[in-house]
Amino acid sequence: MNKEIMINPLPSKTWNFLRVNDRRLSLPSEVKSIKGNVILKDGISLFSEEDINGNISDILAENESAMGKEFSGLIKEYPAELVFIKDGNDKEDFTADVKTDICYHDPGVLSVSKTKIVVKEGSSFTVVMNFTDDSKGVSADEMIYAASETRAYLEKGARLSIVQIFDLSDNTCMSCDISSALEENAEIKVIHVMISGKSTNVACLANLIGDGSRAQFKTGYTVGAGEILDMNYIARQRGKNTDADIAANGVLTDKAEKLYRTTVDFVRGCSGSSGKEEEKVLLLDENVVNKTVPLILCTEEAVSGEHGASIGSISEEILYYMASRGIDREKARSIMANSGLLTAAELIPDQDIRQKLIARLQSDEEIE
Repeated sequence: MNKEIMINPLPSKTWNFLRVNDRRLSLPSEVKSIKGNVILKDGISLFSEEDINGNISDILAENESAMGKEFSGLIKEYPAELVFIKDGNDKEDFTADVKTDICYHDPGVLSVSKTKIVVKEGSSFTVVMNFTDDSKGVSADEMIYAASETRAYLEKGARLSIVQIFDLSDNTCMSCDISSALEENAEIKVIHVMISGKSTNVACLANLIGDGSRAQFKTGYTVGAGEILDMNYIARQRGKNTDADIAANGVLTDKAEKLYRTTVDFVRGCSGSSGKEEEKVLLLDENVVNKTVPLILCTEEAVSGEHGASIGSISEEILYYMASRGIDREKARSIMANSGLLTAAELIPDQDIRQKLIARLQSDEEIE
């Protein structure tokens, strides 16, 4: 039996007839926990929830979710299967400390992977999550329901990079939620690379509590063949001189539907803070549905906020230029279809993972 819940609510509602305030999603009431295949590097170890400081544990549990209360409530009783605590005084650039492959395969059940991350003062940490599925033996009328929840706490001066790659079949409904709380001068970077998936729902929230804390959300996506992508990114700026940068670069083809919500929330007391929202969308077919909702909320005067979106199709001038270089129209479409993904892939901090993903995307272009 499935249960309908509300996900990805806008922090401040707009006109209901626009149908962008939230999304209704039907998920199985039967839930089970699954654990990913983890590759640990640089001396990182797996911990249990009991190893997290009690005060931080309470903050992780109570931190706001951009996916919404109904989603959090559905999976609340299930413990985190993956717990990482990055200690020390690591001032080096981001490296791939942890790589996690999570494969979903059971139809009719909501399979949940939960992760908690604590990055100690002055440390840096990267976790790469590769979401896949195994739809062999799953009939066309069955769905694989997958969910991931990541909660993170960054102490003073800590840095965290989360890379999530969505490589799912047209039998899978994926819901992915990230929430984080940042102390003074901490920084979080979230990179989303959305290759495929029948119904993909993503939410990400950074609670910039400490002065000078920073958040970057970078997304690359390709949506096609009747796929649905629903996103909700929120930067809650509370400390002074905080900074938020939210940007996406994507392509829609073949009856695709996409909704991209971004919110920069300047809370009273966050003077000196700045926030930016930006999206570039390429429409390769006329029968796509594109919705972009950049939102700025402000109760503080001394702040700087900007937002914008660029939406268009391939111009005849570009096609002519490519043709003059020996690239036909179909090849040009193939190259442009992966443009958003490649832009996001270039930002992946780990060189090996970055190069392998770029090589794969370019190989797909050759095949097409």
